Parts: sequence; C-alpha cells; structure tokens
Amino acid sequence: MTARKNTSARSRPEPKSPPPRGRAGLDRREIQQRIRMAAYFKYLERGRRPGGHLEDWKEAEREINSRL
Repeated sequence: MTARKNTSARSRPEPKSPPPRGRAGLDRREIQQRIRMAAYFKYLERGRRPGGHLEDWKEAEREINSRL
C-alpha cells in the first residue's frame, strides 16, 4: 500500500498578495515598464548612439513621475 499525500489546508501555500500600487493605481512593475520604454525612445531620438543611458533613464523617470 502506498502512503497518501497530505493535502490539508495547512500544507497549501498561501496566496500571494497583489503587488503594491503606487500613484495613479499602477504597480511598480508598470511604472518601471513605462520608464523603460520612455528611456528607450530617448535612446532612439539620440540616434542610437552609445552612452547617455543614465541620463535617458533619469529624464524618463522625471517625465513619467511628473505624469502620475
């Protein structure tokens, strides 16, 4: 005879809580995605030249955060 696995409520993992929401009802991942996309478009506007990525990111953060 094989032993049965205990599937009581105690052994089940607890459901994950939803991610914290920031301003405008967006969670951090959504805000980061918007910043990432804005920084990428700034990179494209600069002609895809290397360097300047930190400034692109900071400017994108300022823009996105000012809209929220």
